[in-house]
Amino acid sequence: MSSELEPVTASGPAAPIVQTFSDTFMETDELHFQIMSLGEAIYLYIGNEEARQDNLALGVPQTGPSTLPASGTTLLGSGSDAASQTMAQRLAKRLGQPVFVSMNLKDDPELRVFAERRALTALQQIVPAAASKGGSNPKPNTDTCATATASAAASAAVGSGARTYETFPAGDAALGEKATAMLLEAASAAIAARGKFTLALSGGSIPKLLAPSLLAACASTTNPPKLDAWHFFLADERYVPMDHADSNMGEWKARLLDHIPAAMLPKYYPLDINLPLAEASKAYEAELLKVVGGGSVESGGEPPIIDVLLLGMGPDGHTASLFPDHPLVQFNGSWVAPISDSPKPPPERITLTLPCLNAARLCLFVCTGGGKAPAVKDAFSPEPSVPSGLVLATQRTHWLMDEPAAEQLKEEEAKQSEMYG
Repeated sequence: MSSELEPVTASGPAAPIVQTFSDTFMETDELHFQIMSLGEAIYLYIGNEEARQDNLALGVPQTGPSTLPASGTTLLGSGSDAASQTMAQRLAKRLGQPVFVSMNLKDDPELRVFAERRALTALQQIVPAAASKGGSNPKPNTDTCATATASAAASAAVGSGARTYETFPAGDAALGEKATAMLLEAASAAIAARGKFTLALSGGSIPKLLAPSLLAACASTTNPPKLDAWHFFLADERYVPMDHADSNMGEWKARLLDHIPAAMLPKYYPLDINLPLAEASKAYEAELLKVVGGGSVESGGEPPIIDVLLLGMGPDGHTASLFPDHPLVQFNGSWVAPISDSPKPPPERITLTLPCLNAARLCLFVCTGGGKAPAVKDAFSPEPSVPSGLVLATQRTHWLMDEPAAEQLKEEEAKQSEMYG
């Protein structure tokens, strides 16, 4: 879990403002950040805790801020490379201020994207205060310099982790197998760290796609998953009986849960349709908080931090039961919300809200079919308009797509590469 930004004491009229914090990527890689605001520029170090003071100091110009080199020049810290310069240029463009970066990170693209987004989240809290002072050094405010922790997710429009993707040929079973492998890896890490694995599932075509590889993993005699420590929640559910054709949990039960030996059976949580819809939604949130942790929005509590979301996307870009232009997309009054006017039948449902989705550690999107290509392109745009593009988990959001679904995204990336080199 992230630590709060920690101001470092400095003295003198021209003393730099230094703040430090740490975060963990995928529960294995500990990252340490140091941010220094000096004059008109921001200096950023990401990497090893022991080396961060020396790395940052190496890059600070001795002649003062009036003679800063071109924005985005890489600092001189060990481990810095061309990626540092590219990151610095992107951050400078987003912040409107010179940014200088030193990194001491292994060459893992997903780790580095996570580090950049994590740094941007913190920098966006610092730079506005500095800009309002005309570039002077304001006093650090650890209350406003909030990090991308679970408590920030309640008010954030998007999450803070990396968004990545990979593609597979249409109809290739390897897509479902890769999703299963990522689930099993996340489950193993979560159980080792916390003794349980929490998962929020969508329906649609996902149960059919993943059930075969999940059942194959259960049948393994060498390393079967500890499914009895898994907790199956739903990212959204239709307000129908579990034996109804529209029930998401009913589909998972028929394709997966009914075929797992009783000794391995995970705990799963269907929607109680014996309650009125609004009460059923509240009861589902209460169960989620009981298992996962957190507190209600009304009480000022933090959101439940689900280990993995397994989401799909419709051709219109909706995910869970968050539909384009529907008020629930902007709703932050609860972690689980009822919906009685779904544009897609059946009209009555419950759904995890965007702040709850964005508090998750890992999100896996499974997306197939050329009819979804325009929405995929929108979801990956700098300012997405479709709800699926607003989901960004705290550590990583990884899209697994077939080639038809990713076609327009790849065409756009090719254009950008040609334009900007």
